[in-house]
Amino acid sequence: TPGTATPVDPLQEAIAAGFDGTPPEERTLRLLKDRKLGEVLLRTIRSYTNASAIDLKETTEALRVFRHVGLEDTARSAALQRILLDGSY
Repeated sequence: TPGTATPVDPLQEAIAAGFDGTPPEERTLRLLKDRKLGEVLLRTIRSYTNASAIDLKETTEALRVFRHVGLEDTARSAALQRILLDGSY
């Protein structure tokens, strides 16, 4: 459960923030309101894939978007994969 774990590094903090219940950015919410789910998901996947270890805001935002649109399992899988790839487990 991300909310009960204590983050020990910036990546884990970014992931925990992605699960803290904060909604996605306003721009994303506007696109969703305009029924542009496909565009939102493509942008989110691209930004998550390109997220760097230095600027983890994209990681947090992607997890928030996945969860907001009902892709909880995808968010959890993506977070676990990022941790494993980073080697910070």
